Amino acid sequence: MQVLVINHIDYISWLNAMPYIFVLLALPFDLPAIGVLVLGFVTGLTMDFLTGSYGIHTSACTTLAFIRPLLIVGLANKDVLQYEIRPTVYSMGLPRFGLYVFLGTLFHHFNLYLLEFFNIARIVDIGIRTSANSVFTTVFIVLIAFLIQSKDLRNKHEEFIPR
Repeated sequence: MQVLVINHIDYISWLNAMPYIFVLLALPFDLPAIGVLVLGFVTGLTMDFLTGSYGIHTSACTTLAFIRPLLIVGLANKDVLQYEIRPTVYSMGLPRFGLYVFLGTLFHHFNLYLLEFFNIARIVDIGIRTSANSVFTTVFIVLIAFLIQSKDLRNKHEEFIPR
């Protein structure tokens, strides 16, 4: 979806939503760290292959996969970690889930744009793009999460309705 549709929508010339990182952010809590790293690497490698970039997505996704456990431990309640399978808007609450997605997106985008520009003299451009695209991607991902997870929540409630 990212490569076929979202990359071809021109919001502003430098404003891009990157919802493909939601795949990494929505992984189950109990997935082993090596599995998350491998999935991050493969996700980034796939994006690099499809977009013609040279490793920037691989690096950014692998970094996101590496820091993801720290974000989860720092932002999720112990009850959520104990009783829930994966991070959701409904299990973590909108403020914590939004912060979790924003911080993950911020780390991903900073790494991505730092490697894309590869020039410390353009740190202001890197900061502006990282900030703006992180906010835009976070809003996009939270909306997607509401759509996907509200459907899952409705399906769970329908299972308990006696017929």
